[in-house]
Amino acid sequence: MSKLSMYERCRKVMPPVAKRATTLGVVRGRGCYLTTEDGRKILDFASGVAVCNLGHNHPAVVRAAAQQMQELIHGGHNVVYYESYVRLAEKLVEATGGDTMVYFSNSGAEANEGAIKLAKFVTGRPAVISFKGSFHGRTLGCISITASNSVYRRRYEGLLPSVYFAEYPYLYRSPYALREGETCP
Repeated sequence: MSKLSMYERCRKVMPPVAKRATTLGVVRGRGCYLTTEDGRKILDFASGVAVCNLGHNHPAVVRAAAQQMQELIHGGHNVVYYESYVRLAEKLVEATGGDTMVYFSNSGAEANEGAIKLAKFVTGRPAVISFKGSFHGRTLGCISITASNSVYRRRYEGLLPSVYFAEYPYLYRSPYALREGETCP
């Protein structure tokens, strides 16, 4: 095995297109803990990444994933229909009141790309409004509507046109010193 850390090895074979939060090399996760490549056990305050907030290797998630993989590992929801996909969609529609539809995606960025496309398709309007300070993902469409840090947009010009940024409608922290009654209720 190489004496170089995973971070050092990765820098040799992966392009620097996405900033990493740490240089940690992790070999395992259990519950709320990660084990690093040098054997340290550390508390993962994020409980996993992004939408995976049940911690690491939750037994119910591992069982459900193993059960699904016995039937079909990947069906591609835009290619075929399969039972667990349809059943989950039905349960989500029922749980949210029944007068709705669901859209599955593999990441927050893909969900946001879908939302941009849906908004443009349904309204017929070319522009998108996003909030200052927002983060939506690292795809080109998502960094077009991200305004939390200019580093996300740097060197990727040619982003989506007609994106406008607005302040959050939060009177207490408004930079315009608005008072109660001067804004929409």
